[in-house]
Order: sequence, then C-alpha cells, then structure tokens
Amino acid sequence: MLKKIIFILFFFILYPTQSNLAEKLYLIKYGESIYPSELTNRAGSTSVRLGWYFYYFEKEPYRILIDAGIVDLNQVKKFKIKYYNSPELLLKKKGITPESITDIFITHSHFDHIEGVLKFPNAKIHIHSLDYNQFKKCSYYRINENSFLKKEKDRLIIQYYGESTIYDMIKIIPTGGHTIGSQAIEIKTEMSHYLFTGDECYFLEECKIGIGTFPKALYSKKDNTIFIKKIMDYQLDPTLKILTMHDPSIEKEIEVIE
Repeated sequence: MLKKIIFILFFFILYPTQSNLAEKLYLIKYGESIYPSELTNRAGSTSVRLGWYFYYFEKEPYRILIDAGIVDLNQVKKFKIKYYNSPELLLKKKGITPESITDIFITHSHFDHIEGVLKFPNAKIHIHSLDYNQFKKCSYYRINENSFLKKEKDRLIIQYYGESTIYDMIKIIPTGGHTIGSQAIEIKTEMSHYLFTGDECYFLEECKIGIGTFPKALYSKKDNTIFIKKIMDYQLDPTLKILTMHDPSIEKEIEVIE
C-alpha cells in the first residue's frame, strides 16, 4: 500500500495535472474597419478590412494582456471603427475582471495598443523604454499623457533595452521597425508557443513570404525587414503560432471575444 501511495505522489510531481498546466488564450476583438492598404503590408487595392484586436493569455497566477485596446471614443469615430466595445467589458464576458489582470505587455505606444491600460488598475505595464520616452514627449497616437503618468506611480513600468525574459515563459524581442521602441512578445510554455508581432506585421500570409509593413507605417524599414526575416525563420518551428494584431484570418485560429 505504501509503495502505491509513493508511486501516486511521484506521478503527480513528475506529471502535473491538466488543471495545473491549464492555459487560456483569447483574441479580444473590439471592432473592425476599412483601412488604407499603404499603411499595412497588403498590396493590390487601396483599402483592406482590419480587425482591431488585443490578446488575453492566462497561466496561473498570471493574467496577461498583449496590448490593451482603445478607450477614447473620439479615436473610434475618427478611424471609423464599427462594432466597438470597450476592453474591460469584453473581458467581463468571460468572467475576467479588470482588477485581476496582472500584466500588460505593450507592443508599441500607438493609441490602439496602449489606451486601455487605464482600465486595468493593478496590472504591471511592460513597455520598451524608447517607446515610453517617445510617448512622454509627443506622439500623434497617444492617450492623454497626464492621465497615464498619474497612474505611473502606482504601476511598475518595466523598460527594456535588449531581449528580456519574464516569468520564465515570456520573451521580449525589441524590433524597432514600426515605432522606435516596437517589440514583439514570445510566450513559450509546456503547452503552447506564440509570437505576437505587434504592427511589424499586419497580414500574416504576406509576412510569411517576406513582405513587411510598408514604409509609410514604419519608423525603420531596415529594422522591420530584419524582424520579418526572423518570422520566416520562426516558421521552421512547427509548434509556433504567429499572431498579429489586425489580421481577420486570426479569428479562425483563436477563440474570439467580441
């Protein structure tokens, strides 16, 4: 009997239960719109249909957002975003409260990626130092600076200069193509492997064949090209799922909250 008990204990130590390993990934869709193709990476027409997304990833004890969506209705109107819903209300559909979000990883500081941080009061904000400094100085796409900075004293603003690993499963990859401090986010666990490209890549199929974001939407064409080449190399890993922030085809791959 004692041997049986010891065997069971070792089994659960060596082979964690599904509940211990459980993960969740949701694509949060807060709207869609028609957008100028010259500001993406898809040629062939003057405009394309975009989804407006961010992601929720859960692996206890972490509840993580990759970007945070829009809260300014003036921006929603300006960019003619249809079917808009606010970030925190979308998450509540799955019983995820704003207060429970532990971390937000910002791919870059344009309004549709950073505005929503104001809705998640307990989250640590992970952002590249160059983009954060640019955001504080001046940017066409930004939330009200004072509103954001008032929150800073209660947050941990983590600033990166090179590749960094967080929580033994998240790699921050500076890219610097779309904005001066753009970064991609890689998550790798026992169960999954994801690469979130930010806006270095809009439409995935184009990126897979080496077509990066077009120059009008770039800070550095050179750095964007370097990252797109990395994406082509990443495809050699069959366990990896590459995820962008605007490609409607992603809705076929990940459970969508809208």
